[in-house]
Amino acid sequence: MASTCRDRYRKRKYLSGSQKRALAKVEVAKNEMHGGAIKNFLSLHLLRVDVVRMKKAKNIQEMAT
Repeated sequence: MASTCRDRYRKRKYLSGSQKRALAKVEVAKNEMHGGAIKNFLSLHLLRVDVVRMKKAKNIQEMAT
């Protein structure tokens, strides 16, 4: 039976450097992929909040006059 890379790493307690780098690369890719969506969501949410505040301020001013 030939020993493959997978057989060697299966019994190890800690990950090797190449495995750690591969996992870190995947995490960075996930963060970059979701980062744009999160940023877009927050910017749209903040824009909506500003519009609601402006409408409330306008209504308060109309009621005062």
